[in-house]
Amino acid sequence: ESRSRSSEMRWVQTVISKGVLADKVAAHTLLIQESPVHNTASLDALLAMVTPKGKKECVMAIDALRDLFLSDLLRPDEKLKAFSQRPLEDVNASDIVGARKLLLWHFEDTLKQKYTSFLQSLETVSFDQVEKLKMRAVTCMFHMLTGASPLLFPLQLLLQRLVNKLGDRAHAVSSRVAHLLSQLTNHHPLIKPSVVAEVERLIYRPNVAAKAQYYALCFLSQLLLSDDEGPLARKLVSLYFDFFKRCVQKAQADSRTLRVLLTGVNRAFPYARAGAPEGTGVPDDQLDLMFRLVHLMDFNIATQTLMLLFQVMDAKSSLSDRFYGALYRKSLDPALEHSTQQTLFLNLLYRALKRDEEDRRVKAFLKRVLQACLYQTPHLACGMLVLVSEVLKIRPKLLETRSFDATAQDAPSTNGIAGDADDDSEDEHYEDAPDDSDDDNSLALKPASKEAPATTAPKSSWVHTVSASTSRSPEGKPRAPRGYEPLARNPLYCRAEHSAAWELRHLSQHHHPTVALFASRVLSGRPVAYPGDPLQDFTLSRFLDRFVYRNPKRWRRPTSTRRRTWPARLWQRRQYVPTGVHKMHVLSR
Repeated sequence: ESRSRSSEMRWVQTVISKGVLADKVAAHTLLIQESPVHNTASLDALLAMVTPKGKKECVMAIDALRDLFLSDLLRPDEKLKAFSQRPLEDVNASDIVGARKLLLWHFEDTLKQKYTSFLQSLETVSFDQVEKLKMRAVTCMFHMLTGASPLLFPLQLLLQRLVNKLGDRAHAVSSRVAHLLSQLTNHHPLIKPSVVAEVERLIYRPNVAAKAQYYALCFLSQLLLSDDEGPLARKLVSLYFDFFKRCVQKAQADSRTLRVLLTGVNRAFPYARAGAPEGTGVPDDQLDLMFRLVHLMDFNIATQTLMLLFQVMDAKSSLSDRFYGALYRKSLDPALEHSTQQTLFLNLLYRALKRDEEDRRVKAFLKRVLQACLYQTPHLACGMLVLVSEVLKIRPKLLETRSFDATAQDAPSTNGIAGDADDDSEDEHYEDAPDDSDDDNSLALKPASKEAPATTAPKSSWVHTVSASTSRSPEGKPRAPRGYEPLARNPLYCRAEHSAAWELRHLSQHHHPTVALFASRVLSGRPVAYPGDPLQDFTLSRFLDRFVYRNPKRWRRPTSTRRRTWPARLWQRRQYVPTGVHKMHVLSR
């Protein structure tokens, strides 16, 4: 046995000295696995290969050292300690047991130094110009982080070096690091606060590149949170708003960064509001800035901003008229047709209407949605009709129309005209300015004014003049209020409750059969029950797919009377079996 052992060792030494690169790496790995204490020279040889000078041997050495450290050299349940940290005074060096203990402690100290050297070499390789080599280095850092226990192993230095690569010049490396950090937090949920703190230091580092901040925010916006991580979610929300405030002050807020910030806030806010007696992390002074973004930025960013405003105000149970006014204006935006946030916008619109307690405002929104269906694409019109049907399930009386009363007492006072007191509080008030022609009438009424009480209600400082021709009829009687105003700024005062849903009659005659079917069901008071996604199922590409992938003719087996003059293998045709949407008939609904 000793002879075979010695012959194997001679063969290994021959491979190390004269073999090819792959055999040398395998031989060093074999020696270290057999006895790490007695083969530190082989470990030094592998560490010497981790250099950007030799690309091929560097890649092979990185893979070999990664497997050695994770499988054979490092203990996941214990930290590496230096030789000076051991209780040397308690060990008897003359005893064989004490001598072995000192030897193992010395090897552990050496292993700690070599592991630190390996991490430094990985950092050096990660700054090489070759993208493949940098990818291999950051992937090795990720495996070293996931292979060790996050509580018992010092990972702060390695984590810091991996986070720094978010600012790499190569976009592929930065996106790869963001993906690896997401996998790391999923594998070790307890390490999330440390990773977030390290990324936050990178974002606020002086002279950091804007690209590094963007990829760092992309990683934070994709972070998966749970219900018991409320403090972490509130920290993320505060980070997003603080960074947004700094960008606005420096005039560096581009649309791409704003989109990532809004995505992150919308994802973290539901977890931040759960069990938060100290607040959700959203400062009140930022809400005005959010409303400005709704009107200044493009439709996608405005939709995400409205979703954020809805979540913040819904958490405080204070959905204001300002929010509904901004949403009412965006529902008529022509950019909705080509937006990538159509599903998000319709979802926001449904949730906002479901929470609204004003029937007049909900009716105004439904009128505008039905008007948008008249000129939108069929798939978007179908989605809007499904939304209208879902709202009518909750409030079925919204399609009813209030009729005007001819008498002045029953007419609502919209322009300073006398009417019902209840309706008078619902509309904006206007007062006639004093006219010179009415001086005689005012003098004649002076004796009657003495009987009026001395104290009068305070009037508004704004006085809107309305001509007599518009406020009164030629006979001097008060006119009925005006009808529906589709371009009113405030949906509360557009008087949609006095207008019929005539849009449904036109939609029931739409050129698209599904739009006409949905509109007819809504018009007849029946719900629209569609289990699929109308925004995807009724697109033009989905419609054309039915004609492109038409089913072939049915294959018939030949009769026995027909004689084949060619081989059966060539004569038989492969039968096509359609699946999915290809199996649907062209004229199916």
